[in-house]
Amino acid sequence: MVEWSTYMYKDIYCRDSEKVVECISKAYDYSLLHMPLVKEDKLLGLVDFYKLAGILSIVKDKFPELRCRDILRFSVSHVSVKQRAGFSTLISTIVNGKYTSLGVKSDPGDFTGTIMASDIASVLVNSEEYFRDLRVRDVYSRRVGIISDRFPLTDILRIIAKRRQPCLIVFDGHDVSGILCLSDVLYLISQFEVKPPIERMYADEFLKEPVRVNANTMLTDNTVLKGFKEPLLIIEDNEVSGMLTALDVLDYAISKSLRSK
Repeated sequence: MVEWSTYMYKDIYCRDSEKVVECISKAYDYSLLHMPLVKEDKLLGLVDFYKLAGILSIVKDKFPELRCRDILRFSVSHVSVKQRAGFSTLISTIVNGKYTSLGVKSDPGDFTGTIMASDIASVLVNSEEYFRDLRVRDVYSRRVGIISDRFPLTDILRIIAKRRQPCLIVFDGHDVSGILCLSDVLYLISQFEVKPPIERMYADEFLKEPVRVNANTMLTDNTVLKGFKEPLLIIEDNEVSGMLTALDVLDYAISKSLRSK
């Protein structure tokens, strides 16, 4: 049994009075797409950047001045996990919502810390015997969106929000030119002092080169373990065939548990 509560962080959260752009910057430092939201030491839920992506084109002019309390109705998921919850409850909550982190609360509802999906995935791979002989090909997700490098950002945000998928593979017509990740998009937009309208931004303006891993690599490989914080691009039969995230590992753990019952 993994003592998951020992992996909590006490200082990773946003307050309802903080600006949304400050929350985005804080989440970006930890490669998160969710941040616990706290008001007077009470845990309200998670600032959900997938939801924020879905409404960004609507709030674009007000975006720099928005505070977390201004988006409570639109971009906060009222979800958390109790400090005494079982490990299976923790990972099923994370996987069902595709959360990159969860806020942990005491029975009275006080915020006690933040637990990251990437940390839980690393702990599982290092501690559970059934992961030790697995390779990347056994776990990674092959259902990943592919877009062209001139795909409009507004359409990209809608796709990401609907699929709750952290990154999309970008194709330039001849080869994969990189990936586009929601965390990078939101962070860069939040940092622009002068920026063009979102409607005139395209995928190639937010590209980054991902870490590529062969599908035959062991899950316990250091490159894979370090990559749980950001999606890894997976190469199988000399072609890009999908991505690996911490959520893929947790999803496998749940399916393994169900098969063993």
